[in-house]
Amino acid sequence: MTQPLSAGPSANNRRDYSKWWICFLLLLATTLNYMDRQALAQTGSRIRQDFGIDNEKYSYLIAIFNVGFGIGALLFGWLVDKGNLRWIYAGLVLAWSMVGFATGFVTAFIPLLICRLLLGLFEAGNWPCGILTVKRVLKPEERSLGNGMFQSGTALGAILIPLVVLACYKWSDPNDMRAWQLPFRIIGALGVVWVFLWLMTVRSEQVQAPPLTATEMAATDSYWSLWRNRRFYVMIVVIVAVNAPWRSFGEWLAMFLKEEKQYSEETAQLYSSAYFFAADVGSITAGLITLWLARRGKSLFSARMISFTLCACLTTLSVAAVLLPKGALLFVALLFIAFGALGSFSSYFAFSQEVSAKHQGKVTGTLGLINSVCMGTLALVQGKLIKETGSYSLALGVTGLVPLVGVFAIWFFWNPPPGAKTATEASKTSPVVE
Repeated sequence: MTQPLSAGPSANNRRDYSKWWICFLLLLATTLNYMDRQALAQTGSRIRQDFGIDNEKYSYLIAIFNVGFGIGALLFGWLVDKGNLRWIYAGLVLAWSMVGFATGFVTAFIPLLICRLLLGLFEAGNWPCGILTVKRVLKPEERSLGNGMFQSGTALGAILIPLVVLACYKWSDPNDMRAWQLPFRIIGALGVVWVFLWLMTVRSEQVQAPPLTATEMAATDSYWSLWRNRRFYVMIVVIVAVNAPWRSFGEWLAMFLKEEKQYSEETAQLYSSAYFFAADVGSITAGLITLWLARRGKSLFSARMISFTLCACLTTLSVAAVLLPKGALLFVALLFIAFGALGSFSSYFAFSQEVSAKHQGKVTGTLGLINSVCMGTLALVQGKLIKETGSYSLALGVTGLVPLVGVFAIWFFWNPPPGAKTATEASKTSPVVE
């Protein structure tokens, strides 16, 4: 019989190792998730040429992904609250990897739409699974950092995918219009490796739900009670606010740089990698700032909000970025936008983990569904706007202002209880599964 992690004289060291190894695997899963997703953005120009579509029709690919993502977020959010998280997560990564692999063989627009729908459906499960895992294995003051690691995979994936695409283009025949397919096949195959690592190194009991406290056992809250929870509505505002710049720049940046700022395809790809590298730094740094402040006596609420507000201020540089000419200032502005855009997620996830003790998966899934509807609608509006104006500036510029709405919503409506505990106090009373 397998011994629990708490057994033996070096139990604390093993517990620390195991929980951070799990967070590292979450980072890798999100990396693959975003490589599959961002492969479309990085090959978008060639896909449009191959299928003979304009930006408005291209936006259908973004929108249909969000339809699938919204359905999957709610479906798998419900499932992970009840099922075996270890096996559900492995199944979802395998499913989206196979869909991504299949995308590398499509030769018509409708099959591509279907693949994007299914990719969104299965990829949505990454967030209920990952956020629930962080909540189960880390202490409250550690969660912003754990969330930052988990979410930083989005940036890491987006850093790597332009490099993969460039390499695939160089390996392929320059006249091959279907060279865009190869990155999808490579990334899809890598998902199988992650599934093997996850199943071989993580046990079900490491990520199972912790025992409920007496207070939680006595509580009678249901999923439907979330809709009477003030904080849940705050999170609806915040998830849309943080995703507006992150998703918009992620989906349109390469084409913005190539078509509006007149960079070469290779330079646009490299700039995209640099953008997402800065986002990765922002994600980890924002979590570290929160942890540093919390361990020095700040309440968790204050520590998270300082980090969140800083990140939201940085994204407002989107207004300057779309107006700046090609050059160093534009590059620097994009780096700051990226830092703030992804950095804001570590605080958002930490706040969302405090909405409900019993229904974390459903909270994440429902928020994901609502966000997908909003982001899908935003993509369609942006596609039409870009087509009609012949410019990406308005479609992208205003999105960086939206996170400030999220800051306002939390500061004024989260309503933290008087005498909120510091991180040290909270860690002494919060049940933690190691």
